[in-house]
Amino acid sequence: MPSQQSPSCCDLLALPRPKVLGWGSLVVGVRLQRSLWLAGLVVIGALCGAGPVGVAADPTPDEILLAGGIAATPAGVADYLRGWIADEPRKLVIRRLIAELGSGDFQRREQADKKIRQAGPAVILPLREATLGEDLEVKLHAEWLLTDLDSAAEQHRRESLGLAALHWLAANKPADAALLILDIYSDLMSPELLESAAEALWACASPAANDRLRQAIAHGALPLKAAALPALEIAAGDAAEDLLLACLRDPNSLIQLAAARALLDRRPEAALHTLLDLLRSDDPDMRAQAAWLLQLASGIPTDHDRGLEWLTTVDRWRQWVASPASRCNRLLGASRLQVQRYGLIVAVNFLQDAPHLAAGYGLLTYETDCGGSGSVSGGLLRLDGDHPEGDQRLFFDAKTLLRQPAFPKHFQVIATLGGEKENSGAWHVGLSLGNVRVLFHPDFSGGAFRVERVDNRQVIHHNEEMPFTPAAGTLYQMTVGVVVDADQAATLDVRLAAEANPNESFQRFIHVPAVDIGRLSRVGLERSGRTGGSALFQSLLIRQ
Repeated sequence: MPSQQSPSCCDLLALPRPKVLGWGSLVVGVRLQRSLWLAGLVVIGALCGAGPVGVAADPTPDEILLAGGIAATPAGVADYLRGWIADEPRKLVIRRLIAELGSGDFQRREQADKKIRQAGPAVILPLREATLGEDLEVKLHAEWLLTDLDSAAEQHRRESLGLAALHWLAANKPADAALLILDIYSDLMSPELLESAAEALWACASPAANDRLRQAIAHGALPLKAAALPALEIAAGDAAEDLLLACLRDPNSLIQLAAARALLDRRPEAALHTLLDLLRSDDPDMRAQAAWLLQLASGIPTDHDRGLEWLTTVDRWRQWVASPASRCNRLLGASRLQVQRYGLIVAVNFLQDAPHLAAGYGLLTYETDCGGSGSVSGGLLRLDGDHPEGDQRLFFDAKTLLRQPAFPKHFQVIATLGGEKENSGAWHVGLSLGNVRVLFHPDFSGGAFRVERVDNRQVIHHNEEMPFTPAAGTLYQMTVGVVVDADQAATLDVRLAAEANPNESFQRFIHVPAVDIGRLSRVGLERSGRTGGSALFQSLLIRQ
């Protein structure tokens, strides 16, 4: 059962990790299953086991590349990936082409347009810069080009092809692949691509890349340095040990984590103590990755210890590291390079702008029965309140996300959410789980917390005043722990809290009969009710 203590960002790791498919994350943001990718959407793992009958097999990197017109060969993949490079000589060429968009000569403008469209992903950032320039003709033409080259569909296509190319390198390990990855690393434009590039670098590292890896560690930007450290251990062996040990004492947690990962087989005692220290990091991503490596190394918790809470698990890790058992020569090999986060299923930060949600956002589906619109901008999801009575939701479906008919019997949902001021009391914001949703009224005295069915709005827990009024325009953390019993009824541990004010917190345990909650096949973000302010959402996290 989830912990009953009030949650905080430091408590995001309290439950045992799920079994996982796929890979995890080096930096915030990771890949989706089935090669579906969007910045800000994080899928850490899915439950193991066969998918539903009739679900198609995941496409291979070769299939994705060929569908995108890229030859699945060393030359074809290298040519495509080099299109991401935006070094100074190439930036100069691209900027000259963009300047030609303002030429008074129609043919020159058309020729520049054609070359820009053929130049690859490296043109995107210069085009975005041009939309802020003073030349109106160039600005308008750059905006027009971006509607094609940087649309949501094209971003998705670009990301999918880039990731497939990196996965292809990791699987096939062609000569000089590590050098190619080092060349393109700093020009990759999303956390997902950086993560996959790091993993491909680790897969392809060889002594031939030794000097370049040392240059990256000495002079590269922080993400590149962190990616290069485990690769250097693979490429240089014993000769890298002193440098890696020094990096365990680096002031940056990302560098410490990378060095600990690199040294887990070579100097496990030093690496494990660093991982224990990282459990106290202010960065939840670092804590989650360190915790996964500790679980991998120790085998704690086992699959039978599903009830272990975070503090108990940390205590067992500390005892294990201090015991002779941790000094047994248990080599982890390549498994330590499969970067995961402990306990997470999926996490979403709304980093990729989307002016109209239409069908959804990544693997999230948008649904409304009142014509209400949704959008994402500035890191916030907005479910607009300018509509008649009705519902709007953006939800994960278990079949799409996990390839399972329902979410696990024990899981927890954490969302950062709030709402605007208009017409307070006439509408709600909250979370839905299966056929039940938990709601409150932003800017309404006491918040009027309630629980109701989604399908017919039948009230399960009547309006109840909370000890504080959720302020308009302020984001709160809503946490719902879900435990399903043998009769398919559910107990919801619902908590609403303001991170900045510990006095603003509220908790209720709600028992929901099986007939009301139905199958737990959906988890969603909700706005319901009449015309009013927009519901605001900053993040959504689901963990076991």
